[in-house]
Amino acid sequence: MQAYFQQVLQLHGLTLEQHEKNLRIFANDMDKMQEILENAEMLLDMTIKDGMR
Repeated sequence: MQAYFQQVLQLHGLTLEQHEKNLRIFANDMDKMQEILENAEMLLDMTIKDGMR
C-alpha cells in the first residue's frame, strides 16, 4: 500500500508533506472538498464508460 501511495505522489510530482498540507487546506473548506469529490466521481464514471466501449 505504501509503495502504491508513493507512486501516486511521484506521478503527480508531490511530496508527502505537500499532500498532507493540501488535505488540511481542503478539510477546512468543505465546499471545495465536496466539489473535488464530485469532479473525481465524474471523471471515474467517464473512464468506466469509455472502457466499456
